[in-house]
Amino acid sequence: MRITLLGPSGLPLSIRQRSLLAALALQPGHVVRSERLIESMWGADEKPKHVNALHQQVFRLRQALDGIVVSTRADGYVLEARPDDVDLHHFRQLVANARALDDDAAAARLFEAALELWQEEPLADLPAAPPWSDVRAALEEERLEVVEDRLERRLRLGEDVSVELNDLIDRYPHRQRPRELRGVAPEPTQRVVPHQLPADLPNFTGRASALAELGAIGRTVVITAIDGTAGVGKTALALHHAHTVAEQFPDGQLYANLRGFDPDTPPLPPGDVLARFLRALGIAGPRLPQQLDQQSELYRMLLRDRRMLVVLDNAATAAQVVPLLPDGEGCRVVITSRNRLTGLDAWPLLLDVMAPEEAVALLRGMLGDAPELPELARLCGYLPLALRIAAANVTGSVADLVEELREEEGRLAALKVDDDERLAVRAALDLSFRSLPAAAQELFRRLGAVAGHDFTAEVAGLLGTGLDQLVTANLVERQGDRYHLHDLVRLYARDLLTQEETDALRTRLALWHSGSAASASRLCYVADDVLFEPVDGRTFETAAEALAWLDAEKANLVAVAATGPSAWRLADAMHNFFSARRDHESWTVVREAGLASARQEGETRGEAAVLASEAIARMYSGRSSEALVFVQQALDLAEREDWHAGTLRFLTVLGHVCREVGDMDRAAESYLKVAELSHETGQLRREAHALSQLGSTCWMRGRLRDAEAHHRRSFALYQQIGVKNGRPLAELGCALRDLGRLDEALVAFEQSLVEIRALGQRGLESYLLDDVSAAHREAGRFDLAVEAGREALRIALEVNDPGGEVDARHSIGAVLLRLGEPGAEEEYRRAVSVAQRIGYRHGEAQALAGLGRATGRAEHLHQALVMAREHGYGLIEGTALTALAALHLPGDLDRALKFAQDAVDLHRRNGCRLGEARSLLVLGHGREGAWEQALEIFSEVGAPEAADVRALLKRGGSSL
Repeated sequence: MRITLLGPSGLPLSIRQRSLLAALALQPGHVVRSERLIESMWGADEKPKHVNALHQQVFRLRQALDGIVVSTRADGYVLEARPDDVDLHHFRQLVANARALDDDAAAARLFEAALELWQEEPLADLPAAPPWSDVRAALEEERLEVVEDRLERRLRLGEDVSVELNDLIDRYPHRQRPRELRGVAPEPTQRVVPHQLPADLPNFTGRASALAELGAIGRTVVITAIDGTAGVGKTALALHHAHTVAEQFPDGQLYANLRGFDPDTPPLPPGDVLARFLRALGIAGPRLPQQLDQQSELYRMLLRDRRMLVVLDNAATAAQVVPLLPDGEGCRVVITSRNRLTGLDAWPLLLDVMAPEEAVALLRGMLGDAPELPELARLCGYLPLALRIAAANVTGSVADLVEELREEEGRLAALKVDDDERLAVRAALDLSFRSLPAAAQELFRRLGAVAGHDFTAEVAGLLGTGLDQLVTANLVERQGDRYHLHDLVRLYARDLLTQEETDALRTRLALWHSGSAASASRLCYVADDVLFEPVDGRTFETAAEALAWLDAEKANLVAVAATGPSAWRLADAMHNFFSARRDHESWTVVREAGLASARQEGETRGEAAVLASEAIARMYSGRSSEALVFVQQALDLAEREDWHAGTLRFLTVLGHVCREVGDMDRAAESYLKVAELSHETGQLRREAHALSQLGSTCWMRGRLRDAEAHHRRSFALYQQIGVKNGRPLAELGCALRDLGRLDEALVAFEQSLVEIRALGQRGLESYLLDDVSAAHREAGRFDLAVEAGREALRIALEVNDPGGEVDARHSIGAVLLRLGEPGAEEEYRRAVSVAQRIGYRHGEAQALAGLGRATGRAEHLHQALVMAREHGYGLIEGTALTALAALHLPGDLDRALKFAQDAVDLHRRNGCRLGEARSLLVLGHGREGAWEQALEIFSEVGAPEAADVRALLKRGGSSL
């Protein structure tokens, strides 16, 4: 029964009975002294002369409300109810959980849910005099603090809460916190305002007609070069226009180079761009979607009521651009491309080379006046890129430069350079290159071998010195702490290298990048699955630094793998990162390149490592039968090579895949073998990982005490070697939860969640939130259970993890079933369907058991029971037996009791306390003392069923 304190009780009680119930409900489960109860009913001045009047009121309350249990104590009375049965305590639990969260969006939602429990004035049908007037004042203060907490979190999210703050100040002029919050709130709104535009050219000249046209267009525009000309100044025009009109867009500017024409790498995927934009808009961590359609939807929603300027540079196709287009009328989009982008609803602005007078004006601004400027402009083909390169490298007179360019033009024409524009740029580049010091020349040549769109000073330092001189010469462009070469400049630099030089440089860069990635992965990911020691590369002090580097360099690392030798090293180093992020697109590129390079270079061990990575990727994509083939190939190659480290890792992968397809014996055997061999050879980190996986396998089989022992041993080893790891804590939490130690389990889950989120392990976060949901459900915190389950489902769908979807749908269905709300059957059916499609046996058996309970159909329960026994899923077997027992109670008591006794025996062997209590609850219909045993367990665990059993015992006396 739900008791209302945050509004009128709505119960058919006298004023004194309502006062008595409210006084008890303020402290459910705790003794309320008789004196306090008397005062609550009669007030401080009109107390009855004898305490018998209190006893009479308690007796009448018990009679009036069936299901209310008020127990007598020596010095008072206790309302036997869970805190969640009282709306005030439910409110306080939601508030406590919200205040514990770092995620402002999630906290704001919890505060909102808490405040929705307030109907009107608290204790509305109780007397206005003391003591209830004092209680109301205290509760109102409590509510206002939560209102202020919620507004503060919304402020952090960039929401406009000025109206609510002003209302609070008007209604409660003496409260200081709303004034403080208004002091930090902007006028009129606080939002994250990104300013991503690269710097404008300081001496931008010309393009007057194009700028006028851009200024007149109020919608999306595509700046396209006539005939696809490169170096015509599309980016410079777009950025200059953007800086000119930036003040018209007070909500900020977004910029992305889409890399549509990079000679080494494919165009930047729209999802990568949207992730950057959303982070710039304040969406990060768990709130950042992973699926393209969800990213695009959120992006458009955020920009719908904003005035923002979006610049999309170097677009390859319309398909690359469409997801990046906002639909708000207040936004402007400027796109540059060498292609026309047909099919895009945008205004085309065709850009040719500069007019002669504009080109001369540009040169005059850089060099001063000289009679040779018109000829210099002609020799540069009126191309802005060539003009700037030539002007940046004038060391003598303009006349001397013109003469040199004439000679260079003739030489290149004799070599039949393809077109006038390329010839003009090539001539300017030749002169610029020859004017550099020798060290800068060498660095420039070597930069032609760099894969990826941009690079850092650290990477340039691997190749030589003179980077600042290249920037000064306009040969290298700088944006923040990153550098890049224009496409034509990059091709020119590459032409200066021989093929042998290119191969050697790319080999060195590949080894440096793969070594750096390996070092980063070892810091970030606890499994330490990197098999190949770094040959070169940087090191990192912290996991956060390592993860930031992996995120920043991801696109370049993919490019290195796609274009460089020894890609198998990078595939091995990056598989944990891609696995944790469920970044299947990038992962596939790197794996394919890695496998091809390993086979081409005759690196059998590298081939085996990539095959094992392929197995994990296919398992996560729901293709576990294919995964078994790949991991077996990896094991065969490792055995042929007599490769101990590879064998240990591949046996671990084999355990993962076998567990997924339901071969629990083989999975446990694989993990145990890895743990034993690792222990013998002193590989503590691998031993810890294997023990953690063995513990999870024991948990799935229902062997909870063994699971706890393995997880604690794993955690101890990680602590011994100084490795922080959230996963063993999460898996330990599962064992503790099912052993009935709910508080310990939630502590483990909370600690684990912090570490998992810090490392961006989105797939693992989904599974952990599913476990959190189950813990809240067992403790009776159903709102929190639903919230965690739905968040787990959202993440699983975002990262395309069908196994995570199955588990999350089961959790949601389980809560809805406990609440008696519609939707449980549909969640279970969808879970069964997905699990069958991907071959996820544990998920299928678990969902079938839930479906049987939701529909009352024995065939589903028998299916779950058969699968559980076939694969050794002890917990699911016990659940199915208990559900079958309850199903047969009305018509076949003997069969029901047989199922129930089997479930009790199984759960006792496994140590599953709540499973045992629920089985005893059914068994009590025919076995004496079973309900009393169930009540003892439920009470000890703190499960909500304890109240149900007490009511059952009150009505029936005891179990039969």
